[in-house]
Amino acid sequence: MDDIATHFRIQQFLFLEARLMDEHRYDEWLALWEDDAHYWVPCNADHVDRSRQISLVNEDLAGLQDRVTRLKSNSNYAQQPRSRIAHVVSNIEIEEADKPGEVLVHSALNITVSRKQRIDTVAGRVSHHLRSRPEGLRIHRKKVVLVNNDEVFGNLSFLI
Repeated sequence: MDDIATHFRIQQFLFLEARLMDEHRYDEWLALWEDDAHYWVPCNADHVDRSRQISLVNEDLAGLQDRVTRLKSNSNYAQQPRSRIAHVVSNIEIEEADKPGEVLVHSALNITVSRKQRIDTVAGRVSHHLRSRPEGLRIHRKKVVLVNNDEVFGNLSFLI
């Protein structure tokens, strides 16, 4: 993938996804996903069998829709007041995926979260499987491997 225009398009897509999460624009973020989406954040190890071991997040599109509904509700006490969030996406690498029409994108992620006079940092590596559609790129699969995924987490009631 040495096409500069393709790299720029994918980079801008990742930046858009980050901004939508930062701005709590959940419906627009959800619209970036394919119908057969899968979003996975493993815990306790980087590569585990997600069907047999616990994960921080392990959701298909219906699970993502439920997550967005909870995040938007007034009963989401873990986000009252809402966190102020800044996602930083870097080290973007693009390669061909196993399936035609898909690209595999690797990146580094750093998230700063401020809530109730506390600042937390979350960092990790992300793999996106993206598909090109007439309306633009869409996320087929996303895996976020947090650098401290084997430690106890506090409030992770925001999108990573």
